[in-house]
Amino acid sequence: MTIGVLKGGPSSEHEVSLKTAENVERALLNRGFFVKPIFVDKNGWWHIKNFKVSPPFALDQVDGVFNAMHGEYGEDGQVQKILENHGTPFTGSGSMSSILAMDKLNSKKIFQEENMPLARHIAFDKGGEKEVRQKINFGSLDFPLVVKPVDRGSSVGVGIAHNAQELNNLIAQAFKYSDQVMIEEYLSGTEITCGVLENYKDQKIFALPPTEIVPRLSDFFDYDSKYESGGSNEITPARLSDLLLRRAQDIAKTAHRALGCRHYSRTDMIVRDGKIYILEVNALPGLTATSLLPQGAQSAGLSFDDLIEHLVLLALGKK
Repeated sequence: MTIGVLKGGPSSEHEVSLKTAENVERALLNRGFFVKPIFVDKNGWWHIKNFKVSPPFALDQVDGVFNAMHGEYGEDGQVQKILENHGTPFTGSGSMSSILAMDKLNSKKIFQEENMPLARHIAFDKGGEKEVRQKINFGSLDFPLVVKPVDRGSSVGVGIAHNAQELNNLIAQAFKYSDQVMIEEYLSGTEITCGVLENYKDQKIFALPPTEIVPRLSDFFDYDSKYESGGSNEITPARLSDLLLRRAQDIAKTAHRALGCRHYSRTDMIVRDGKIYILEVNALPGLTATSLLPQGAQSAGLSFDDLIEHLVLLALGKK
């Protein structure tokens, strides 16, 4: 059986995708699959063996696709629509769920409907900075504040503002990546993440052990902390009470269901004063050597190769 590994892409997370794909390709080969790398360049052109090809031509060569892309195009529903329209089985969430998970504002609205605790936040388009300053001046939001693009992953364009000047700079930075920016209160506490995996250990949605994240390079789990070796300390399971660990797993499963995610996802949270706040859901978590989901899977008894094979079999309808 031939599995196409879709990698690269026009996003700011191009290099992360290549790292994920390298690990995935090795695991698939170890499990006896034929692998056909499908490279998408930074202009969005598809390639097989250095030849530019159309998406339908590439997809006709494979029985299924492992989506190893990240960020815009690969994670925001665009490539998922291409795969769906062609009728090609693929790993990860479908187009609508991918769009929703990537949109931090609309996903937060769904979390609110599920009565999940959230940090106070506002979002605005270019030109809406005046409203933000008014809210800060009148105490609706207080420094420090987290500034982030609404629709980017891997903490791209994210920063923490401690004063008005830093806020202005970070807003300008975030607008380089998105047409809409979100500002939310900074919640100090224990940062954790919890992956879920479908159809594992006789459970439709199985929550992996939560991982505690202690960044070394920044005040929060930013891009460098995620992907630089030694960028953070990760402790699995997280150093929390059994009650909080179970609560984190319940939140991860609820968020997965609420957004309509498929196969697997990872939910980021903050624990503060015994309360768990949901930050966001990653519908297509990274699978690099430093990524968090494989660490949780390992703690649950799944090697990296086991995890990749399980995801492919889910996509092919064999799990």
